[in-house]
Amino acid sequence: MEQTHLKDFQSWLSLKSIEGALLLNPVNVSYFTGFTGDESYLFVTPSEALFITDSRYLSQVKAEVRGVAVEQNQKGLTGVISLIHERFPLNDLGLELSYVSASDYLTIKKKILCPVIDIGAQIDSLRQVKDEEEINCIKKACAIADQAFMQVLTEIKPGMTELMVASKLESHFKELGSTGPSFETIVAAGIRSSMPHGSASTNVIKSGDLVTLDFGCFYEGYTSDLTRTIGVGKISKDQQEIYDIVLKANEETIKILRQGVTGAEMHEKAHNIIDSAGYQQYFGHGTGHGIGRSIHEGPGAWGGYQSQPVVSGNIITIEPGIYLPDRFGVRIEDDVLINDQGYEVLTKSPKNELIII
Repeated sequence: MEQTHLKDFQSWLSLKSIEGALLLNPVNVSYFTGFTGDESYLFVTPSEALFITDSRYLSQVKAEVRGVAVEQNQKGLTGVISLIHERFPLNDLGLELSYVSASDYLTIKKKILCPVIDIGAQIDSLRQVKDEEEINCIKKACAIADQAFMQVLTEIKPGMTELMVASKLESHFKELGSTGPSFETIVAAGIRSSMPHGSASTNVIKSGDLVTLDFGCFYEGYTSDLTRTIGVGKISKDQQEIYDIVLKANEETIKILRQGVTGAEMHEKAHNIIDSAGYQQYFGHGTGHGIGRSIHEGPGAWGGYQSQPVVSGNIITIEPGIYLPDRFGVRIEDDVLINDQGYEVLTKSPKNELIII
């Protein structure tokens, strides 16, 4: 899988006549090599690839990286730049400019004086379209998240803190074969459910609360991202009404998915449903984003991706929500594969009715 990704990138470098590219982002290094550690570098030309790391990771590289030459370097980025400068005379150099810090950029430019070309967008574009092996990894990550959610539903009780619930979820991830959570688990109960990114706290779950759980896990380096809102004890008419509106926005937006649909069209569909119910001002975030090696990547209904049509192989989230300040909030999120037939929902956790525990 990784070797195919690397060859595709090398073909693009050749097409664009870029003589070399230095990758510092560990997510991209992993995408092209399979390496799961950090503090390593990948230098790529149209015909060669050189993995550069220090002695701490040599055994790990030997176990994980195939088809790429390996060079030991104990001097960090300064040593990497010296090695490239001595071995590869370059007329231009590709860098991930959205990732490289100002300090690292200045370190590179002190030694390598040729023009710099931003390659970040092209790597992002390559990562957006998943092959069969990547899709299977994400499906497994989704299945683990689903199973963990179903297990934790049997364990949540009034009197538990949000942190206790998050800890149980994350423990289940690992028991089920994941390497761990793919982002900080959100468990937000009661008034705190009105916070779209209310990270788990010492807040105690009480009867009558809505609890929003936004969670995901890694499997073989690929992520899942799933949100469900549940009720504890007796739920009010208003809470049920908001849940039903958000569910409709989630389901109806998923129904329009197919190749060629833009993020803006997804966002408009979700907003039309929520706005028509009178809650426009309480839905303030993007309707979805891409997932893959990272929890947020292209495409999707956010930022500059809104004008981009989705294609087969994209995996995106659909996650409308309504958040009533100082009262409660509801979000429902699914991971969806765009394919030649239309779409496939990868997350299977129940949502058709508000789950009451």
